[in-house]
Amino acid sequence: MNSKKFKAEYLLYALAFVIGLFMRMYRLGDFPLNDNEAQWALMAFNNLGETPLLVGSQPGYVLFTSILFNVFNGSNFLSRFFPAAAGSLLVFSPLLFKRNISSFSALILAFGLALDPALIAISRNAGGGAAALTFLVFFIGFLLNGNSIGSGISLGLALIGGPVFWHGILIVSVAWVLNFVVIGKRARMHENIASLSPVFLSMKFILSLAITVLVFSSIFFTQPQVLGGIFSGFTTYFDQWINPSAANNSSPIQIIITFLFYEIFPFSFAMIGIFWIYFNKLHDYVFIAVCWLVAIVISLAYPERDGISLIWSVIPLWIIAAYTIEHLYFLAKEQSEIFYLFTGIICVLVLFMVLNLLSLMTYDTSSVDFQLRLAIIAGTLIVIGLLGILLTWGWTVELAYSSTLTGIMILLFLYSFSAGWRSARLGPLAHAELWFSDAYFLDADLLQNSISQVSDLNTGNSQVSDIAILEPVSPAVKWILRNHREVLYLNSLPKSISPNMVISREADFPGLAASYTGQNFVFIETPQTKLFSLMDWLRWAIYRKYSSEKTDLYFWVKSEIFPGSITSR
Repeated sequence: MNSKKFKAEYLLYALAFVIGLFMRMYRLGDFPLNDNEAQWALMAFNNLGETPLLVGSQPGYVLFTSILFNVFNGSNFLSRFFPAAAGSLLVFSPLLFKRNISSFSALILAFGLALDPALIAISRNAGGGAAALTFLVFFIGFLLNGNSIGSGISLGLALIGGPVFWHGILIVSVAWVLNFVVIGKRARMHENIASLSPVFLSMKFILSLAITVLVFSSIFFTQPQVLGGIFSGFTTYFDQWINPSAANNSSPIQIIITFLFYEIFPFSFAMIGIFWIYFNKLHDYVFIAVCWLVAIVISLAYPERDGISLIWSVIPLWIIAAYTIEHLYFLAKEQSEIFYLFTGIICVLVLFMVLNLLSLMTYDTSSVDFQLRLAIIAGTLIVIGLLGILLTWGWTVELAYSSTLTGIMILLFLYSFSAGWRSARLGPLAHAELWFSDAYFLDADLLQNSISQVSDLNTGNSQVSDIAILEPVSPAVKWILRNHREVLYLNSLPKSISPNMVISREADFPGLAASYTGQNFVFIETPQTKLFSLMDWLRWAIYRKYSSEKTDLYFWVKSEIFPGSITSR
């Protein structure tokens, strides 16, 4: 019996992994790279055949992606392959915490990590963030299990993940101190430090950490200078606290709202779980709750914050949510068949309320129809409340809140799955996701095809005809031209040269007007979230529609290249 249970459990973990892998790999290369992604992808691409290698502050991502580019050709898919693969492995991390949480909670956690919108988003983003998150979580898990070799290898892989690693270390360190010093459990802190000391001081841990860092960050000792990338990640992260960039102006309120719209499912059940944890005095979960709170505060205070900067709050959020769902599951098992009937009724009522909420966006706020829909929503809430009272009076309190929470959970899960699908940029308006502060080059594929067609028309080769790009140059534009042979990057266009193609940010070029034909492309579309009202946020959450500001890029081609032009005759 135990053998069958063991096999079933691990088959479910395998299923969770397959689901997580699919959500992270499916159509991974369809969407163009943004400027931040292109910066790191270009560094990996430019390392082909170069010595010494340049890795910046993310040596892990750049080195592993450089190897992929050496074996295959550089592409959007391969640029994101390493973070997607590393992010998929996070699904197995609950296996390391089964001494601290139940097997059932761990299994719920695995599926939660596989489908979480934030984790999917960072795993489909070119950079070292997903690997840093995954391997630091594995490090903590191995550490709690006293596994010296696993701890050393995981910490070594996390170290080369870049600034995201140091953000996680800061959060865990502050949470540890708060939990045991401020809350007043110093004796327990000393006991825990004493229990972990043998792992940190063991020769197995030190050797496995050193070998992992030396082997993976220096490509089997062939590029020892790359080890500096680890320290670059450290200095980059803490320099962002001291000298923040003026480019990022996302307010904490905007970040929180964005986060809640994506993470409403685990957030709702984690909040319920925190009350249960407090009343049941579950000390292990208290530390998780402290970690979550510290992650929120530090991430919002972080000057370079965006939606994904809250990624470290997702893991503790899901751990508490998994405990709540497990508690709810066993509570529901004890109920009679009437539980399923009332759960279905709750689902219908909540769905009816949501549909009326959606219809609000089609009416003016001062109209009678708008007021009527509000009254219907309020009436539905009253009916749900009365139903809960009747259940409590006629049956039990447990039946009332377990059926209500289960019905809400089912609908929130469907919404969360939709949010995860959209955060993977698989929805119809892929550019409308708000996780990252960097906007995406919307017409990248169209511009790339236009350049290839013009080059083929002029030279018979799609990657040969000369092209000049005028400053400021976007890394995303450089990326789409990575295989083009003759590219000039100029501050201005001298009269002495006349390239076949010119790309500029300016629409007005008197010197080009006479001999060039121009076409504008949508470069970036920036959502005006600072101006969002409540209705705007709801409209974005459901339809991904919002007010935005568009920036164009201008593509100029010599008129004489086109067949039939007067100059070409």
